[in-house]
Amino acid sequence: MTACLLAPAPMYAGTLFGSAGAASEQTRSRASQMADEALQLVERDRLDEASAAINRALQLEVRNSYFHLLNGLIYHLQALRGGNGNYELAAQGYEQAIQFDRSNWLALYFGGVLAAQQKQYDRAKSLLAQAMLLRKNDRSLLNTLAYSAYRAGAPDVAAGAIAALESNGGLNSAAELRNAAMIMAALRNSAAELRPPLLSRAAIAPAATSGAPAR
Repeated sequence: MTACLLAPAPMYAGTLFGSAGAASEQTRSRASQMADEALQLVERDRLDEASAAINRALQLEVRNSYFHLLNGLIYHLQALRGGNGNYELAAQGYEQAIQFDRSNWLALYFGGVLAAQQKQYDRAKSLLAQAMLLRKNDRSLLNTLAYSAYRAGAPDVAAGAIAALESNGGLNSAAELRNAAMIMAALRNSAAELRPPLLSRAAIAPAATSGAPAR
Protein backbone atom coordinates (compact mmCIF):
# COMPACT_ATOMS: atom_id res chain seq x y z
CA MET A 1 0.00 0.00 0.00
CA THR A 2 1.52 3.34 -0.98
CA ALA A 3 0.51 6.96 -0.57
CA CYS A 4 0.26 8.88 -3.80
CA LEU A 5 -0.43 12.45 -4.84
CA LEU A 6 -3.54 12.71 -6.99
CA ALA A 7 -4.31 15.94 -8.79
CA PRO A 8 -7.74 17.33 -7.87
CA ALA A 9 -10.51 17.54 -10.40
CA PRO A 10 -10.81 20.88 -12.25
CA MET A 11 -11.64 23.65 -9.79
CA TYR A 12 -12.28 27.33 -10.14
CA ALA A 13 -11.09 29.97 -7.75
CA GLY A 14 -14.31 31.88 -7.18
CA THR A 15 -16.57 28.90 -6.68
CA LEU A 16 -14.93 26.11 -4.65
CA PHE A 17 -14.17 27.88 -1.38
CA GLY A 18 -15.15 31.43 -2.24
CA SER A 19 -13.23 34.54 -1.22
CA ALA A 20 -12.59 35.53 2.37
CA GLY A 21 -11.75 38.81 4.04
CA ALA A 22 -12.67 42.37 3.19
CA ALA A 23 -11.30 42.52 -0.34
CA SER A 24 -13.36 44.58 -2.78
CA GLU A 25 -15.33 42.82 -5.51
CA GLN A 26 -12.91 44.13 -8.11
CA THR A 27 -9.90 42.84 -6.17
CA ARG A 28 -11.60 39.49 -5.64
CA SER A 29 -12.33 39.20 -9.33
CA ARG A 30 -8.73 39.92 -10.30
CA ALA A 31 -7.40 37.52 -7.66
CA SER A 32 -9.78 34.77 -8.79
CA GLN A 33 -8.71 35.25 -12.40
CA MET A 34 -5.07 34.87 -11.36
CA ALA A 35 -5.90 31.71 -9.40
CA ASP A 36 -7.82 30.27 -12.34
CA GLU A 37 -4.82 31.02 -14.52
CA ALA A 38 -2.55 29.28 -11.99
CA LEU A 39 -4.78 26.19 -12.02
CA GLN A 40 -4.78 26.06 -15.81
CA LEU A 41 -0.98 26.30 -15.79
CA VAL A 42 -0.83 23.39 -13.32
CA GLU A 43 -2.98 21.30 -15.65
CA ARG A 44 -0.51 22.13 -18.46
CA ASP A 45 2.44 21.20 -16.20
CA ARG A 46 3.89 24.72 -16.21
CA LEU A 47 4.51 24.79 -12.49
CA ASP A 48 6.92 27.72 -12.19
CA GLU A 49 4.47 30.00 -14.01
CA ALA A 50 1.62 28.63 -11.92
CA SER A 51 3.54 29.43 -8.74
CA ALA A 52 4.08 33.01 -9.84
CA ALA A 53 0.39 33.41 -10.72
CA ILE A 54 -0.96 32.06 -7.42
CA ASN A 55 1.47 34.18 -5.41
CA ARG A 56 0.19 37.26 -7.24
CA ALA A 57 -3.34 36.22 -6.27
CA LEU A 58 -2.29 35.81 -2.64
CA GLN A 59 -0.86 39.31 -2.59
CA LEU A 60 -4.36 40.57 -3.36
CA GLU A 61 -6.29 38.19 -1.11
CA VAL A 62 -4.12 36.63 1.56
CA ARG A 63 -6.97 35.07 3.59
CA ASN A 64 -8.35 32.90 0.79
CA SER A 65 -8.09 29.24 1.80
CA TYR A 66 -8.33 28.01 -1.78
CA PHE A 67 -5.36 30.14 -2.88
CA HIS A 68 -3.20 28.73 -0.07
CA LEU A 69 -4.27 25.20 -0.99
CA LEU A 70 -3.27 25.71 -4.60
CA ASN A 71 0.00 27.34 -3.55
CA GLY A 72 0.82 24.34 -1.36
CA LEU A 73 -0.13 21.92 -4.11
CA ILE A 74 2.17 23.64 -6.60
CA TYR A 75 5.12 23.55 -4.18
CA HIS A 76 4.29 19.90 -3.50
CA LEU A 77 4.28 18.95 -7.18
CA GLN A 78 7.48 20.91 -7.82
CA ALA A 79 9.23 19.12 -4.97
CA LEU A 80 8.09 15.70 -6.16
CA ARG A 81 9.52 16.47 -9.59
CA GLY A 82 12.79 17.90 -8.32
CA GLY A 83 11.89 21.48 -9.26
CA ASN A 84 11.92 24.77 -7.38
CA GLY A 85 9.38 23.83 -4.73
CA ASN A 86 10.04 22.17 -1.40
CA TYR A 87 8.05 20.07 1.01
CA GLU A 88 8.25 22.57 3.87
CA LEU A 89 6.65 25.32 1.78
CA ALA A 90 4.03 22.84 0.59
CA ALA A 91 3.18 21.95 4.19
CA GLN A 92 2.95 25.64 5.09
CA GLY A 93 0.55 26.22 2.20
CA TYR A 94 -1.75 23.42 3.35
CA GLU A 95 -1.57 24.61 6.97
CA GLN A 96 -2.53 28.15 5.96
CA ALA A 97 -5.43 26.80 3.91
CA ILE A 98 -6.70 24.85 6.93
CA GLN A 99 -6.22 27.84 9.23
CA PHE A 100 -8.47 30.02 7.07
CA ASP A 101 -11.08 27.31 6.46
CA ARG A 102 -11.30 24.26 8.73
CA SER A 103 -13.79 22.67 6.30
CA ASN A 104 -11.26 22.67 3.45
CA TRP A 105 -11.07 18.88 3.15
CA LEU A 106 -8.71 19.01 0.16
CA ALA A 107 -6.11 20.87 2.24
CA LEU A 108 -6.48 18.25 4.98
CA TYR A 109 -6.20 15.47 2.39
CA PHE A 110 -3.14 16.78 0.55
CA GLY A 111 -1.53 17.73 3.87
CA GLY A 112 -2.05 14.13 4.98
CA VAL A 113 -0.62 12.77 1.73
CA LEU A 114 2.45 14.97 2.14
CA ALA A 115 2.93 13.85 5.74
CA ALA A 116 2.65 10.19 4.67
CA GLN A 117 5.21 10.73 1.92
CA GLN A 118 7.53 12.23 4.56
CA LYS A 119 6.85 9.19 6.80
CA GLN A 120 5.17 11.39 9.40
CA TYR A 121 2.45 8.83 9.86
CA ASP A 122 0.89 10.14 13.08
CA ARG A 123 0.39 13.56 11.51
CA ALA A 124 -0.90 11.99 8.30
CA LYS A 125 -3.41 9.92 10.28
CA SER A 126 -4.65 13.00 12.14
CA LEU A 127 -5.12 15.14 9.03
CA LEU A 128 -6.72 12.37 6.99
CA ALA A 129 -9.10 11.40 9.79
CA GLN A 130 -10.29 15.03 9.91
CA ALA A 131 -10.70 15.02 6.13
CA MET A 132 -12.74 11.80 6.31
CA LEU A 133 -15.26 13.50 8.61
CA LEU A 134 -15.90 15.96 5.78
CA ARG A 135 -15.61 13.53 2.85
CA LYS A 136 -16.66 10.09 4.04
CA ASN A 137 -16.80 8.23 0.73
CA ASP A 138 -13.63 9.32 -1.07
CA ARG A 139 -11.68 6.17 -1.99
CA SER A 140 -8.29 7.88 -2.36
CA LEU A 141 -8.69 9.48 1.05
CA LEU A 142 -9.77 6.23 2.72
CA ASN A 143 -6.92 4.26 1.12
CA THR A 144 -4.35 6.80 2.27
CA LEU A 145 -5.86 6.94 5.77
CA ALA A 146 -5.74 3.13 6.04
CA TYR A 147 -2.10 3.12 4.95
CA SER A 148 -1.05 5.95 7.27
CA ALA A 149 -2.91 4.60 10.30
CA TYR A 150 -1.42 1.14 9.77
CA ARG A 151 2.09 2.59 9.56
CA ALA A 152 1.40 4.77 12.61
CA GLY A 153 0.59 1.67 14.66
CA ALA A 154 -3.14 2.38 14.86
CA PRO A 155 -4.72 -0.72 13.29
CA ASP A 156 -8.13 0.13 14.76
CA VAL A 157 -8.23 3.39 12.77
CA ALA A 158 -6.90 1.58 9.71
CA ALA A 159 -9.59 -1.07 10.07
CA GLY A 160 -12.26 1.65 10.25
CA ALA A 161 -10.99 3.08 6.97
CA ILE A 162 -10.99 -0.39 5.39
CA ALA A 163 -14.56 -0.97 6.59
CA ALA A 164 -15.62 2.35 5.04
CA LEU A 165 -13.88 1.35 1.79
CA GLU A 166 -15.64 -2.00 1.78
CA SER A 167 -19.06 -0.44 2.39
CA ASN A 168 -18.45 1.84 -0.59
CA GLY A 169 -17.32 -0.99 -2.87
CA GLY A 170 -13.71 0.12 -2.66
CA LEU A 171 -12.01 -3.26 -2.08
CA ASN A 172 -11.76 -4.37 -5.68
CA SER A 173 -8.12 -4.96 -6.55
CA ALA A 174 -5.91 -7.76 -5.27
CA ALA A 175 -3.61 -5.17 -3.66
CA GLU A 176 -6.48 -3.55 -1.76
CA LEU A 177 -7.70 -6.92 -0.50
CA ARG A 178 -4.17 -7.93 0.53
CA ASN A 179 -3.68 -4.66 2.40
CA ALA A 180 -7.03 -5.10 4.13
CA ALA A 181 -6.03 -8.59 5.26
CA MET A 182 -2.74 -7.26 6.68
CA ILE A 183 -4.53 -4.51 8.58
CA MET A 184 -7.12 -6.87 10.03
CA ALA A 185 -4.35 -9.28 11.08
CA ALA A 186 -2.56 -6.40 12.83
CA LEU A 187 -5.81 -5.50 14.60
CA ARG A 188 -6.23 -9.09 15.84
CA ASN A 189 -2.62 -9.17 17.07
CA SER A 190 -3.10 -5.86 18.87
CA ALA A 191 -6.22 -7.15 20.60
CA ALA A 192 -4.40 -10.32 21.64
CA GLU A 193 -1.59 -8.31 23.22
CA LEU A 194 -4.08 -6.36 25.31
CA ARG A 195 -5.89 -9.48 26.54
CA PRO A 196 -4.77 -10.58 30.05
CA PRO A 197 -2.91 -13.93 30.03
CA LEU A 198 -5.00 -16.98 30.88
CA LEU A 199 -4.10 -18.62 34.17
CA SER A 200 -3.53 -22.35 33.99
CA ARG A 201 -5.65 -24.68 36.07
CA ALA A 202 -2.55 -25.65 38.05
CA ALA A 203 -1.92 -22.02 38.94
CA ILE A 204 -5.36 -21.53 40.46
CA ALA A 205 -5.89 -25.02 42.00
CA PRO A 206 -5.46 -25.21 45.78
CA ALA A 207 -2.17 -26.68 46.88
CA ALA A 208 -2.33 -30.37 47.86
CA THR A 209 -1.72 -31.09 51.55
CA SER A 210 -0.73 -34.30 53.24
CA GLY A 211 -2.50 -35.69 56.22
CA ALA A 212 -5.73 -34.64 57.76
CA PRO A 213 -6.90 -31.10 57.44
CA ALA A 214 -6.18 -28.85 60.37
CA ARG A 215 -8.96 -28.52 62.82
